[in-house]
Amino acid sequence: MFGPDCDNDDFDKIMDANRVCNDYGMDTISCGSTIACHQELRGKTHGLSELASMIGEREGVGDELSTGSRAYADAAGAGDVSMTSKGMEIPGYDPRGALGQSLAYATSNRGACHMRAYMIAPEIIGKPKLIDRHTFAGKAGLLSIFQNLSAAMDSLTVCRFSSFALSAEEYSSILSAVTGIRYTSEDLLRVGERIWNLERIFNLRAGFTRADDTLPKRFFGDGGIDRGEFEDALYEYYRFRGWGRDGVPAGWKLEELGLQPDW
Repeated sequence: MFGPDCDNDDFDKIMDANRVCNDYGMDTISCGSTIACHQELRGKTHGLSELASMIGEREGVGDELSTGSRAYADAAGAGDVSMTSKGMEIPGYDPRGALGQSLAYATSNRGACHMRAYMIAPEIIGKPKLIDRHTFAGKAGLLSIFQNLSAAMDSLTVCRFSSFALSAEEYSSILSAVTGIRYTSEDLLRVGERIWNLERIFNLRAGFTRADDTLPKRFFGDGGIDRGEFEDALYEYYRFRGWGRDGVPAGWKLEELGLQPDW
């Protein structure tokens, strides 16, 4: 995020800024995107590493930036400059070039996180199979499976990169061996689905709504994502999830998952 987002093509400066983030324990994606937001609003007031250090120490403008690009841009009356979904900065995978990933960013329970469903795998890398990245067709159901598996993997505390070699079958076999309880791949995905719906309920209780399942305005139109197609894909995703058009899990779906329907 310290490269093109910050209008920078100097690899040494990118590595230096990344090192500063590592030293302070800061996320490079959010830090880089927040600095890019600052530069768009106020210009290049400081070097990348200097700004990253200022954020880490909460010194000068770094104190304002330390709360993230969403809060920073909102305070400046320019909320649309923050490249976030649900307040989390969008990673380096441009959603306009991978429409399944755009839907993943918008529907992720924790905001624009590529780790909640890595649709780049099938859309760009070809794992487990290469699919057309320029269409929403067939993505809603596949995205749901990816999200369920990711939620289950987080609970297993396994490395995400292992998913390039292992499938739900292998993960369920590992869980069965460790617990002595037989889990099928379907069982594992159901665990992930339960987690995903619990997180959704938590967000709804916290005040999030269907309106938060979206992306920054600049990604739509002008050769970018078609707003109508995006909305259609979002509603298709809700149907796969067993949610209403308002993005709220249906009572029957929660009962099916063994969750309380009267949340």
